[in-house]
Amino acid sequence: MHALGQLHEHSRSDRETFISIIKGNIKKEFMDNFEKYDTFDRTPYDVESVMQYSLNAGAKDESKPTMMLHDQSLAFLIGLSKTMTFYDVQEINKAYQCSALCKEDPPVCQNGGYVLHTCQCMCPDDLNGTTCNQVKSDKDCGGIIDLDWNQYESIPSDKYPWKYRTNKRCVWMIRGPSDSNIKLTIKKLNLSVSKGQACYHWLEIKYNLVGQSGIRRCNNPSAEEITEITTTDSVDKNIMILTFDSKISKDIKLPKDDPGMLLEVKVV
Repeated sequence: MHALGQLHEHSRSDRETFISIIKGNIKKEFMDNFEKYDTFDRTPYDVESVMQYSLNAGAKDESKPTMMLHDQSLAFLIGLSKTMTFYDVQEINKAYQCSALCKEDPPVCQNGGYVLHTCQCMCPDDLNGTTCNQVKSDKDCGGIIDLDWNQYESIPSDKYPWKYRTNKRCVWMIRGPSDSNIKLTIKKLNLSVSKGQACYHWLEIKYNLVGQSGIRRCNNPSAEEITEITTTDSVDKNIMILTFDSKISKDIKLPKDDPGMLLEVKVV
């Protein structure tokens, strides 16, 4: 990414909107890595980018941060990616004008997608179709849910209220008016977990940018966790993507007591 002309994400000219730099805890020899530059900022600030340092990078005291996200609920994204993210690729495509030769009716990509040098849409992971207008889901579940102001809809797991089936991947894209947010309420969530409480089957919730990873849940939230999640005020604020996955660990047994999932989504 550096060789292609990219700077660190936390060096963007718009970084103050998303992150604060704690200069007092940065080692002197690392200070240059935290400078702010006059950047183009062609794509959304991507916390998951390979160009985003960890929150304690270059720290004098590694138990304390050198950066702090304004939205702490997105901290789980930092360090997840081991290669270029969806938005890293988009930034390179825009910087090098890779789709400039697509002059004969290039597709109008929807739902966060963008045109590649192939003159086809690059879609977020859970979407497909020529314009990213379809969900990448099993045929008998998932779908696109379009809601208007104050409308809501329930989303159950497969076969609810009976035991859900394994070997299923169900994706829902919930959309509201362009200036709205989507609110998710977890009514019930009891999916298979390991003895160490790692998720075998899970619900993934994408509530920031549609091309980023989401948080994964498999149990009813504890007293310390939230039961409601609202999309952030990003460029994709009116879109939430939910993925129910019992396919990867399809041979794992279901919980003994009342397995299943029931969600409610609403436009706010």
